[in-house]
Amino acid sequence: MIVGITEDIDGNIWAECASKPRKLVRIRDFKVQEEFLDSEVPAGHSLTADPRGGIWLGTLDGKLVSLRKGKVDIFPMNLKEDPVVRQAAFRSVR
Repeated sequence: MIVGITEDIDGNIWAECASKPRKLVRIRDFKVQEEFLDSEVPAGHSLTADPRGGIWLGTLDGKLVSLRKGKVDIFPMNLKEDPVVRQAAFRSVR
């Protein structure tokens, strides 16, 4: 089951799959190009494209993850009650 999906500025489709094992996939030209297991990228729930390139992922354990040019950066949110990041949106600041 797909729980999150977005398209980045390069035309890649990113989908967070609630399969076993859970994984994030990058799709290009209707073919899966890459798969990231939750051991590589934390299990997510929401995705949004970054207008500067790459994507942001809201995770099941309360983190925000940036994935750009093969680099993964993880930012803890320190959420107390319900740690699932249910929605992510990117706002460009100038």
